[in-house]
Formats: sequence, structure tokens, C-alpha cells
Amino acid sequence: MTGEVPFIQAWGDPFTIGRLHGTARARSLRAFLDDSLCRLNRILYTPVSLDELRPTIAAYAAAIAAATPALAEEVRGLADGAGIGWAEASLLQLRSEIMGYHKIPTMGECTTYARADGGSGAGAVLAQTIDLNGGLDDQIGVLDVAHTGSGSRSLVLTFAGLLGYLGVNSKGLAVGLNLVLGGEWRPGLPPYLAIRHVLDVAASVDEAVAILGDLPLASSRCFTLCDSTKAAWVEALGGKVRVHEALETVHTNHFLHS
Repeated sequence: MTGEVPFIQAWGDPFTIGRLHGTARARSLRAFLDDSLCRLNRILYTPVSLDELRPTIAAYAAAIAAATPALAEEVRGLADGAGIGWAEASLLQLRSEIMGYHKIPTMGECTTYARADGGSGAGAVLAQTIDLNGGLDDQIGVLDVAHTGSGSRSLVLTFAGLLGYLGVNSKGLAVGLNLVLGGEWRPGLPPYLAIRHVLDVAASVDEAVAILGDLPLASSRCFTLCDSTKAAWVEALGGKVRVHEALETVHTNHFLHS
């Protein structure tokens, strides 16, 4: 990795947030889309085209709009700001789901660690490694996001136009993730967007757990959550979640719940 990590401040309504993000990263996003179709065709055994993927993209986009209308509008703003098509902006949110774990087995992924303060005065910590297929270190960025009138801000790590990947909000909630493999991956809300939604609206681990349990997640993941009083991991598989709460947690890339 060379150079500085791009930092984008995006405040406003959802479309404006997306447009500011897209404008700031326009050249990079267009180059990424032109690079073997978001580098998907460097990884997939059978190359794909945008036209081939349009029905799949539309199915996921409908699920995103139904579950998180504000994020769907932000995707439209991203497309407008970057000067790319709506389908291309949507594809940037779906790379993991398009790859699918049956096609691309995991080769060692992320590790998360969380520790709540628990009254000790030591402070709360969430830390994780990030290991992704496709060599995306040159696509990393950080978003400073705030919705008009929300009274809350989030710092969000992003890759190549993703609206969210992991982060922390001004209410004191941090969210990380692990890839865990299981179940049937199908059109729904991508877990990365679920994390962004949680950061936008939740103020605690308990609120985040409740939100994640109600979302139609597209694929299996483990979410690591931390606030000042509690840490937890939430394993999501097949429309269900399993939760383990503690002052300190560690998770890698296999299911821990019995």
C-alpha cells in the first residue's frame, strides 16, 4: 500500500452523502470497475459481464431498498457523484455476494477482538485484521458520515465505493466482522451494508443485536460489537442469529455457537 488513505467527509441527506462519496472517489471507482469488472474476473473461475449480472444486481438492490431505503438512495447518489451507472454502483456493494463462497473458498480471513470497559476505566476497544480476496489495499478509504438532523456521526472504513465495511459511531458503538461460511447465500441485505445501517441508527450493543436479528441478511457473517459496557459477537446464518455477550471476545472464521 502506498500513499495516504483517502478521507471523505459526507454529511447531508442520503443522496448527498452518496454523491459526495462518489465525487471524491470518482476516478478511482471508474478505474476499479474497468479493472476486470471490479477485479471479479481475476478471482472467479468463469468470467462474468455487467450485463450477465444485471438480474442478480436488481434482485439484491430490491432487497436493499426494502430493508434500508436510505442506503438505496445513497447508492444512487454514489452513482451520480462518480459518473457511473446505478447497476455499477450497486455492484460495488455486492462483490462478496457475487463471488459466493461455493466458488471462492476462504483462505484465511479476518480476526476480531473486542473488550468493553466494564467500569474498569481502561476504555473500550475493538480491533481487527482485514484480509480480503483481490488485493484491495489500494482501494481503502475512510468515510466521516452524518445524516442531517440525526445528531450522530460515524467513522466508516470502506473499500472501492462500499457504503460501509466496519466502523464506530459517535454514540460509542463499534462494529467489526468475520467471514463465516454456511447456509444459502441469496438476494438480501449485504452484511457490509447491515453494518453501516447499524452504525447509522444504533447506540448500543443491545440495539445493534436487535436490529441485526430483524434484517434480511444476504449471506452468513459474524458481527463483533462493542460499547462501553458490553462486547458481543453475533453469528448470522440462514435468517437466524446467535449471540454471545461478554466483557471480552475474540472471533475468527468459524462458528463458535454450539
